[in-house]
Amino acid sequence: MDIIWMINCASRFLHGQTMTEGFNHEELPLATIVYIPAYLLSHYTGMSFAAAAFWTTTAYISLSCLAVFFLAAHLLKKDEAFLLAASAAVAGTAAVLNEFGQRDQILVLGLLPFVLGQIILTRGINCSRTLL
Repeated sequence: MDIIWMINCASRFLHGQTMTEGFNHEELPLATIVYIPAYLLSHYTGMSFAAAAFWTTTAYISLSCLAVFFLAAHLLKKDEAFLLAASAAVAGTAAVLNEFGQRDQILVLGLLPFVLGQIILTRGINCSRTLL
């Protein structure tokens, strides 16, 4: 899906239009909501949609890797947790260069922290609820 179109849809959504009247689209509403930070960054800084999409995707990658590291630290040794976070960074960027910023990449960035959180909850490991 075209990132610029999704950011435009997020703009229309924030300005009160519904999915049926403003941007009839087959994607789920969450796909539009994910691009709201990119629209806000573009709107308030004056940068282009493409640059805003790059920077918000970079922020998503950073947050995902930090979450992987801190969650994995409850399950593994510190060095192993760092290696897992570094591997997640490579998998989240280098493996998807032609799809950088697409909703599928953003979905994958949230998948590993979600799985690690579920493992922590299932095993009953003491972990900050804020982190989970």
